[in-house]
This record gives sequence, C-alpha cells and structure tokens, in this order.
Amino acid sequence: MHKIKIRSLQRILLSILLFFAVLLSPKSLKAQDSRVRIASFNAMFLYDEIGDEKKSPQGRIPRKKSDFEKIRTHLSKIDPDIIALQEVENEEAIWKILPKSFSCSLTKKVVGYDQRVGICWKDKFRAVDAAPFSILSIEPGLRSGVEAILFIGKKEYSFLSVHLKAGNSKRDRNLRSKQLLVLNEILKTKKNYFLLGDMNSPLGKDNRSWNLLAQNLNLKNPGRYAKQSCWGHKDLIDLILTNVDTGGSKLKQVPFSEDDGSFDGDPASEQGLSDHCPVVLDVRLGE
Repeated sequence: MHKIKIRSLQRILLSILLFFAVLLSPKSLKAQDSRVRIASFNAMFLYDEIGDEKKSPQGRIPRKKSDFEKIRTHLSKIDPDIIALQEVENEEAIWKILPKSFSCSLTKKVVGYDQRVGICWKDKFRAVDAAPFSILSIEPGLRSGVEAILFIGKKEYSFLSVHLKAGNSKRDRNLRSKQLLVLNEILKTKKNYFLLGDMNSPLGKDNRSWNLLAQNLNLKNPGRYAKQSCWGHKDLIDLILTNVDTGGSKLKQVPFSEDDGSFDGDPASEQGLSDHCPVVLDVRLGE
C-alpha cells in the first residue's frame, strides 16, 4: 500500500515537472515574449496643473492628486506595452498617469490651450526613431500626429498616434476627410504599422471615411464590430488600426470602474477622469 502511494506521488510530480517544462520551453517563452499589449487613451485635457489657471479651456475642471491616481491605477491594471495618448499638455502631465519606465514622444506645442498628441512605450523596446509629423495639421489649429518606430523581435513597427478634427459641421467633416487622405498617403510608405487614436469618426460604420483612409491599403479595424461600452456613448471613435496580422484579436474597451453609463458629472468624481475610455489590442509581434 505504501509503495502504491509513493508511485502515485511520483506520477503527480512527474506530471507537474512536464507541465512546467512545456511552459518554460524556448518556444513557449518566445510566444510569451512576443505578446504586446497596445493601447490608446484620450485623457481629456490632461494638464500637469502647474500654473495652468489662465490657459485652461473654458469648462475644464482642474484635476486633484486623487484624480491622477485613479487614472494611473486604471492604466497600471491594463498594463500596456505601448500607449497612444491624446489631449495631454506635456511630459510632466504624462508622468502623473504613467511610470517612468516608459519613454514618450509628443507633438509640438500649439497656440492656445494644449491638446498635444503622444506615443509612449516601455523601455524594454528599442526605439529606432520617434518624432511628430506636422503634415496632418493641414491648417492652423489642427493637431499634428506623432510616430514611434520600435524594434520588436526581428522587425520594425511604426506606431502612429493621432487626434483628428472633431465636430460634425460640413467644414469639420471636410477637414477630417482631408486628414484621412493625408494619413492614407503616409501609411502607403509604411511596412508594419499601427494607427492609434481618436478618429472623431466611427470608422466601423462610416464607410465613406473608412474608404478615404483605407483605399489601396491592407488596413484592418479590429474594433469594427465592437459594441460601444464607454460612458454610454453612441459611437466608438477611439481605435487601433493596423496592416499587421492580429491573429483574430479584437479591440477591447476598458471602462473606468466609476462608469455609470453617462459622463454627466454625477457623481462629481467622474469629472476628474476622462470622457473617453482606454482601448486595448493584444497582438503577437516580431515573430
């Protein structure tokens, strides 16, 4: 009886060892290393709150330390490897919501209040280049974009962060259409790329805008059929688009725990967060 128990324990231990041997095999470790979490987040007038009283846009409510901590905690739970940011004032504001284990590149300051666009990545990735591209600012007041080219595995990938023209007037739509055409030309020059950001258009159902952007490109929208689940908004405009094989991975929205279905300032704690939610795409790169 005693020998039978010993043999049974030996079989169990052998099974456990085999399990971890498979888990820690070079092939398995390589698969784990190749997993990259990409995110985009419109941080809604993310200022560093230092001397910003006179340049804040009308209606913007200054954030408290606890507000920054809530956003920082939310993003740390998401744990992105690469994140595009929109509506940030400067790097000081970014470090209030991201750890210093990231590197970032921002668009240049514009006249008036600051709604800069950024792209940040964990320092484990080697940056080949990172710089803004002003060609997207087709007239004064429109935002530029910013690109980071990162070496992941054995390949280079371009990550472009944008915040397109807002509004639904005829003029707004025309300007946004021109920006989409500019992006189309930019993407034609890229090999492996991700286009991230606030498109200010629901490209999953706005066929005209999608066609302007995607014509003659192998562009995919992993969030095309995603159901909007952020603050009760009607349309999904924060997107991650790519020409890279996503392996069937779909865009996910990550609402704040305070999300009660409406960004209406009730409760007041909502106002220190953002009227947007981070979006996330998990992919394997560099293989």
